[in-house]
Amino acid sequence: MNSFSIVKKIHKGHILTRIIIAVVLLFIAVLFALLALPKTTKYFLAGKNVFGSATDNYKEDRFYKGKALYLYDWFAENDKGKFYLAPAYNEAGEDRYLIVYIPDDYEEKADRLIEQTINYLKSGDESYIQESIKCRGFIDVPNPTTIEYARQYFDLLGAPNEKAKICEYMFVMVPLKDVLLSGSSVYIVIIIALIIGAIASIITAFTKGYLKNLKNRLAREGMTLDDLDAEFAQPVSHIGNYYVSSKHVMNAEANPRMLKIEDVIWIHSNKMNSINSNQTLFNAVFYTRYHECVKYQMKTIQDAELLCQTVHSMQPRALFGYVIENSEMYYKHFNELVDQVYNQKEENAEEQNAEASSDTPDVSSEAPVSEAPAQPVSADILTPSSVAPKEEEDV
Repeated sequence: MNSFSIVKKIHKGHILTRIIIAVVLLFIAVLFALLALPKTTKYFLAGKNVFGSATDNYKEDRFYKGKALYLYDWFAENDKGKFYLAPAYNEAGEDRYLIVYIPDDYEEKADRLIEQTINYLKSGDESYIQESIKCRGFIDVPNPTTIEYARQYFDLLGAPNEKAKICEYMFVMVPLKDVLLSGSSVYIVIIIALIIGAIASIITAFTKGYLKNLKNRLAREGMTLDDLDAEFAQPVSHIGNYYVSSKHVMNAEANPRMLKIEDVIWIHSNKMNSINSNQTLFNAVFYTRYHECVKYQMKTIQDAELLCQTVHSMQPRALFGYVIENSEMYYKHFNELVDQVYNQKEENAEEQNAEASSDTPDVSSEAPVSEAPAQPVSADILTPSSVAPKEEEDV
């Protein structure tokens, strides 16, 4: 039967926490994309090829991607781009003319596409098809003026019968830079940051860099992770993810904190209401002789009290409970408290050892030996009143 490994349990908790964080970040990113940037999201998620879809299936405002290889000519322009005619087809396989709006930034490429299209139509040689324009955009309904210009174009060519083949929709190309430089750019940056954070969380889930602080803490006591595993192989107590050994308390979670029981000088539990989450928090709180405050968040107040009682049973001279006297002792008479927990404890142990090793008194002695009664342990416990200076009594 395999023994319990607290290091493995900590690692599993770390992986689970990181995966949960990644899922939450991705969920927020998707929520941002769908609610704040519906059109931008559709732009990036566009999957259908506009030049490979039948014109009968075009839907207004739907985003498409495409790779333009053929352009017949342009027939109109505005201050930002030109309107081109590209080959298309309907579901019956009949030829159609799709109006494509291309920004001026792509004018040179568009001219080369027109040239290679003409060469191909004349020769039938596909080797002329070298250039292409990768694009994304949306389907729109051209205004009547744009349709009229397209019809006039065919009249000028002497091909009035071709006017009936003009598609009732047009494809508006939207360059990526226009999307990134638009008012939605702030949201895009936030979404990208959330996605990067999710990826980083998943990557760090399977690394052990998070154990660095724990390793440093163990090193101060001359211990390693293997020593920690050996110590907690059979824990003295186990409350949820909190384990108690003969020397330490450890939470087997994503952010492990180790408490040395010998260092504890004040113990208490508390219940707090969180303003941010509107949730009640239950803590087991431990103060050490090195001015550390270690808090373990428990599920219930009963669990917090049980952990406190377990540690107190192993460090009985530490103050127990949150009362004014204990608070004043820790904050106003710290040195006396440390002396109470450690130095007087050692002195009492030495006195007991001395009494145990002393010779047995001679029963035949003339004067009977009377022993002074032992001082109760409670007399050694300091309180703020006992620390205060006493007035000298008159002789």
